[in-house]
Amino acid sequence: MSLVLPDGYVLDTIGPFQGTANDASITERILGTRDELVAWCDYGDIMICDRGFSDVIQTMFDLGHEVKSSVYLEKSQNQHTTIDSNESRPITKVRWTVESYHASMKKWRILSDRIENQFLPKLGDIVRIISTGLNAFRGPIIANVDDDQSQMMAKFMKEQKSKNNTLKCDIDRGLISSRSQWKKLDDENIVFPEMDLDHLRELFFGTYQIKQSETYTEEHLDEEGNYVVQGAPEEDHIIRWRIHGAHASA
Repeated sequence: MSLVLPDGYVLDTIGPFQGTANDASITERILGTRDELVAWCDYGDIMICDRGFSDVIQTMFDLGHEVKSSVYLEKSQNQHTTIDSNESRPITKVRWTVESYHASMKKWRILSDRIENQFLPKLGDIVRIISTGLNAFRGPIIANVDDDQSQMMAKFMKEQKSKNNTLKCDIDRGLISSRSQWKKLDDENIVFPEMDLDHLRELFFGTYQIKQSETYTEEHLDEEGNYVVQGAPEEDHIIRWRIHGAHASA
């Protein structure tokens, strides 16, 4: 487990843990840092926690911190509600620095491939040394959170958080249906706004989707190098692309 500050500075790493360790034993080890957390953090600090460790989340509450974690999808649900999704997206955005730190750590050769048995007893120390090196020589993952662009993006995300999903409302009311006879369109039938990179960054709240777009697009082109674009028969201003989800099985 990693304790990472908002700019990507690694405060501490705990573990790694054996693959046979269950959540309870991992939680017990994490809770051993309670005294250190009291010294490092102030009352009311916001903690972004992994939703899998409920005991850790409760301990953070007990220490007087404000805890945020992504919402679980209930067994009876096929997708999150609009409210849950809007609550989770800002958390995922902030938590991105943790994922970026882990990606940087795994670029080190000793952690990027199979680890020899002789290194296993020292693996925890190795991870901490690498984390120290990243702190000292890599620099912050987010260099300036107070710049105008970051402030504008944060403000826009907060504004969008309270908005309703109008497309889902139309679907629930039966105004749009995936079972309808959607019309296949070509580029002559589509009036679509041109967007520059700045507009796309605002739309996606960053660059992650933009960086993924080229390879993702190539996977979904037809034999002629085009997307299959369809228009809703009920609403001529709604179009869709027949593509697979990023995490769905093809």
